[in-house]
Amino acid sequence: MSKIITCPYCYNKFENDDVEYQCENIERSVDGTPKCPEEADKRFNDHWGIPVESRHFFRGKPFGLFSSEPKPSKCDKCGKQSSRFVCPHCHNWLPTDMIKDGAEIISIVGAPNSGKTVYFFNLMRQLQKKASSLGISVTVQDEGPNPTKKTSVIYKDMVTRMYEYDELPPKTPVIEGERPIPLIFKVSNEKAGKKGGKSIYIVFYDTPGEAFQDREQMDRMADHVSNSAGILLFIDPYNIKKLTGTLQSASEVEIVTGSELENENVLNSLLQKVNRKESEDKPFAIVFSKIDAVLDGLSAERAGGLATILDLDRNSSFLKTKKFNLSEIDQISNALEEMSEEWDVEYIKSQVNEKYKEENIKMFAVSSLGSQPRDGRITDLRPYRVMDPLIWILYKIGFDIPIA
Repeated sequence: MSKIITCPYCYNKFENDDVEYQCENIERSVDGTPKCPEEADKRFNDHWGIPVESRHFFRGKPFGLFSSEPKPSKCDKCGKQSSRFVCPHCHNWLPTDMIKDGAEIISIVGAPNSGKTVYFFNLMRQLQKKASSLGISVTVQDEGPNPTKKTSVIYKDMVTRMYEYDELPPKTPVIEGERPIPLIFKVSNEKAGKKGGKSIYIVFYDTPGEAFQDREQMDRMADHVSNSAGILLFIDPYNIKKLTGTLQSASEVEIVTGSELENENVLNSLLQKVNRKESEDKPFAIVFSKIDAVLDGLSAERAGGLATILDLDRNSSFLKTKKFNLSEIDQISNALEEMSEEWDVEYIKSQVNEKYKEENIKMFAVSSLGSQPRDGRITDLRPYRVMDPLIWILYKIGFDIPIA
């Protein structure tokens, strides 16, 4: 039976039977000429916007009559067997597991400086270290021809910076004409590969803030959102007008603030291509980042219900109970919804609610670091509730999560 794949590069959906191949033959003849010469490929070049020559792409037969395991296929040009699977729409490399099992994706998006990059790497680290208590495992998906751009290389570098050298990830550089390469992790439950098992792919684009001024980039991210099985949308409290002054005066370190319009513009742009009929049943997590700064900056009276529900010294209860507490998630979401009205940002949920059902929207509060960095360095790394939004999404899309 065919399975549906969502390409993490171009976001097109296709059946795994339709996957294509790229020739892996690097052999040369006696006279030095390649046995399978490189060629310009329109689909690959159109995706990346650069004129390069690539090894030959071709159609093959990934599955035998009674086989569920994808198999190599002969290049129609040189006859060499290849196991390099590619998307039939953009010709980018795809993990073999995607071809075998099908693939849906979860997207992490947000305005510039909203904390999504630091969050992403801390989320993956926490999942690898602690999510096994809920029967969840995480594996890196390394695909692509550039060894320096592999997910495992970038992930190891970022985690080493944060956990060994107390350094924040560097600002994502802007390279004219270069499109970001997705970082891909596979999240599975204990039954993955068996009856009742499930896997999904978390896809993250570490996009420079300047890209949000680029209409073409925003259109691509909107495609990303509209084709995702679940969304984590990051909201930066420093961009909330009613909070900015209070947080700045209460902070012992200088904070980078932005315009509330950034949150609103990004939200409008990301939701522009979402079709209500296709997306209303998908889970959408609205994630307020840097909640440590909010709790430190607001008095208990002004923090309302957040002050009693959120305690930076008391992390997600499932870390101890090994059961995900849905009522705890509801309490936090309700408190944040009340506060969003006081902060005049209730439009965030209202706009999401136009495309997604009420019961599929939840608000979350996280702190990727646990405290504010000083002079670009991490002072006390204690990730707070970073796994909550993703585990809720996994539960909503059918993962077998133990529930309290």
